[in-house]
Amino acid sequence: MEASNPPQEKNLPLTTIQKLESLGKTDIFSRLGPHELLLLSNESEEVEFQPGQVIFTEGEVAQEIFSLVSGSVELRRTSGHVELVKPGEGFGTLEVLTRQPRLFSACALEHCLCLKLDWESFWEILEDYPAVSQGIFEVLVYRIQVLTDHVRCGSSLK
Repeated sequence: MEASNPPQEKNLPLTTIQKLESLGKTDIFSRLGPHELLLLSNESEEVEFQPGQVIFTEGEVAQEIFSLVSGSVELRRTSGHVELVKPGEGFGTLEVLTRQPRLFSACALEHCLCLKLDWESFWEILEDYPAVSQGIFEVLVYRIQVLTDHVRCGSSLK
């Protein structure tokens, strides 16, 4: 991966509706209603990344959550574990929720468009709008249940 470069921030052509649709497809926000998605949409920022550009690095302090609108992103750990993020998926969420250092490095594999939500705005929304907290909590509980079932059955997650 190349050295980290700041994202290219531009006035991109996403409408509010497109932002709502993209955020609504993102797993962590999938249980939110239109009002809650509009809150997140209004606080999100469109950013582009070029192929090979590092979005964030493992171990650094988490400052934002990303929702991938287009392109693909590779998440890689120093241990070598790799995951691919596809459009409609979010990344960087866990570290913002737990206020922990990044667990992965994220690198654009091709030209990417993301919606970025900074941790301060995200936490303000969580504190001020219980419906957002409840929707995210429901998704997290579901994820824990799936992981627990996989551990009980001894099966792999993929």
